[in-house]
Amino acid sequence: MIALLATLLRSILHAFRSTRNILTENALRKKENEILARKMGKKRVHFDFYDKLFLVVLHRAADIKYRLTLVKPETLLAWPRTLLKRFWTFQHRPAQRGRKPVDTEIKDLILSMKNDNLLWGVKRIQGELLKLDISLRTMTIRKILQDFRRRGKIRRSLTWKKFLTANTPG
Repeated sequence: MIALLATLLRSILHAFRSTRNILTENALRKKENEILARKMGKKRVHFDFYDKLFLVVLHRAADIKYRLTLVKPETLLAWPRTLLKRFWTFQHRPAQRGRKPVDTEIKDLILSMKNDNLLWGVKRIQGELLKLDISLRTMTIRKILQDFRRRGKIRRSLTWKKFLTANTPG
């Protein structure tokens, strides 16, 4: 990547040989001014990744190591090695995606609400949770109840057949 950027910049600067030194000097001074402007009030000059990358590419395109005023030439020559080492030893951490999981205490509360009141639906449970300052979406409550049903933890509600046989005279 660095080599590609350097060859591209070198070819652009090669087309304008007469102004090559002026362009590189101008780009170098602008970058140094930008870095020094960020320093304001701090003891040390801090080079971030993009500063180092820009200076390395500029050095590859037009030899600037002896024109730098902020760092030693040895430092500029060491940066490509550290950048490559950083690239090849990068540890990828998977991003934390989605919402935080619902606490088991809240899940148990939803289970007890459903088992104590078999006729309550998701909306009613959500309303009762809101009274306790617990905000959950209806879809979340529905998924929790489906998980409990799959595991057989929710009591079965009264079916129509059982209701009719229990309430018919005879």
